[in-house]
Amino acid sequence: MTRSKTIEVSVDKTDVKMLELLRSNARISLASMSRKVRLSKSAVKYRLDRLVEVGAIKSFFALVDSQVYGLKLSVVFDLTVEPLVIQDVAMHLAKYPEVVRVYELTTTPQLHVHVLFKDQEEMEKFMRSKLYTLTGIKNVNTGMIIKRYETDLTLQI
Repeated sequence: MTRSKTIEVSVDKTDVKMLELLRSNARISLASMSRKVRLSKSAVKYRLDRLVEVGAIKSFFALVDSQVYGLKLSVVFDLTVEPLVIQDVAMHLAKYPEVVRVYELTTTPQLHVHVLFKDQEEMEKFMRSKLYTLTGIKNVNTGMIIKRYETDLTLQI
């Protein structure tokens, strides 16, 4: 799990337009982007490289439907954790391949963990052999995601 750090970068209207173009299509070509922002391809590449270097652009990736991998069960665990071990528990959970997101919250429960499973049996195995074995977890609330209405992974908040 990586903690997002605050970045201070100066962006102008052209940078913002480039970022919006990438958010809607990370595969946009330099030629197409340069036409849309009215800069040369080399100027666009320079700006993109700078935005990556300063951390404004975290990554370029493909959003893959989890069902392609047979992961049909999307589960949220809300965990109440002893304050002194919250970070340890979060970092430990983030190492498991089935865990896709871990958030620390300001309210109880303190950790919100999103996990993908093939089936109920796999979820039960995860809970018994991984989740319940972690020291410091005081309470576990489990919910299954029935339907996803919005998925925007283009902003890191």
